[in-house]
Amino acid sequence: MEIREDFPTNPTKQSKRAAGYTRGLLSPEETRMLLKSEGKIKWDTALQSRYESALQTYPQYLPLRSDYIEALFRHRDLKQAEVQIDQLEAQNVPEEQILPLRARLAFERRNWKSAIQYYRRLTEENPGEYSYRRILGDAYYQNGDWKKALREYETVQQATGNQYRVAETIRDIHEKYDHRAGAFYNFISIGGGDDIMEWKNFYQGYLNQNWKISGEVTLGHFHSSSIGYSDFATYGKVLGGFEKGGWNVRFGTGFGVSDVRSTVSPEVGGGYRQADKLMLDAGYKYRMLRTDLPEAVAAGTLEDIASFRWQYRPLGWFNFFGNYQWSRNYLPDGATGFGNNLETGINFRVLKNPYLTLGYLFNYNKNTGQEFLSQVPLVSLISAHYFTGNIFYRARDNLSLSGGFFVGEDTARNLHLFQGDLWGVRSGIRWGINSW
Repeated sequence: MEIREDFPTNPTKQSKRAAGYTRGLLSPEETRMLLKSEGKIKWDTALQSRYESALQTYPQYLPLRSDYIEALFRHRDLKQAEVQIDQLEAQNVPEEQILPLRARLAFERRNWKSAIQYYRRLTEENPGEYSYRRILGDAYYQNGDWKKALREYETVQQATGNQYRVAETIRDIHEKYDHRAGAFYNFISIGGGDDIMEWKNFYQGYLNQNWKISGEVTLGHFHSSSIGYSDFATYGKVLGGFEKGGWNVRFGTGFGVSDVRSTVSPEVGGGYRQADKLMLDAGYKYRMLRTDLPEAVAAGTLEDIASFRWQYRPLGWFNFFGNYQWSRNYLPDGATGFGNNLETGINFRVLKNPYLTLGYLFNYNKNTGQEFLSQVPLVSLISAHYFTGNIFYRARDNLSLSGGFFVGEDTARNLHLFQGDLWGVRSGIRWGINSW
């Protein structure tokens, strides 16, 4: 005769009876409920072992194995989840029950191509299950197929409203990939009566799923009291690019015109982007007009730049970033200098709407080349710290506003935070020309 007890509702009794199912004291359903309730309190290797023991006792009880698989997904033990899915398949569980688990496993492993194949099958076989279509859109988006993702998201939105919270993602896709034009204003005070003002106009758009075009023109005013210089320069670039599966390449040319020098500067680059989580980028620019200091513009400085940029966002509310540049600077008379510049920092999201971030930036810069430095008064070694802020506000689906500021401390140049020597502000507007 089977010995059974009522399922305990007191959590303190559960631990005393945790091994009861191994001796047949609890029914399969009681065992399942006991382990599930324990898992809500704490998940550890001991509980995982009890799940394994229970499955040895009740290997054919599918709800128990399903709960275990769900817990493994929740705690990111994907290898063991795959083992359990294989066990289900070995028990001749119908394919319609296995397929969602295989799809989720592929998605959790970020195997976007496999996830797309699985979820396409699920949407075809279950056209009214819009949660599958929502995840299919996510897989397309993560794989860089933003146009297909947009189609899936809009289908979900039309059928369910915002039940699956796709409205914000749809707006983000339009913000990034519609044909857009805009204008920015920047002002930077470098201390000692030196400052830079810039007015920038830009355009970006996609010819199709993969091909991107962009261009910008900037009018800059450069003022330096220390050398008695105040004048304008015009500079910009036109680029084409190809993107697929998160990878991208770009190519084009820049230009620069000042009262001292004119140049055309070819540019190439490429990188990898994993949605909004990871960005890696490398590039090279040749004979670019240097516009970060009034003294450099006044001297007619050109520079070659090799750069590497990265950004990593482990969570949605903060991210790490960095930028390294090696540069070769040269003047009309042939004087040459070299620079190594490293910027790295972190910023945190303070508000979501409007999107406001605050952060910290560290800048290390080393300049060499005695003949060049004698004509362009750069400090040979800089170690500066900045407090930064950025804001982005979407006024309408086709109109967004942005702004930012920084204040810095740079003892090498005798620029101090609380004296207001080193600071800058910017503002911008972007509007949509047309929509996909």
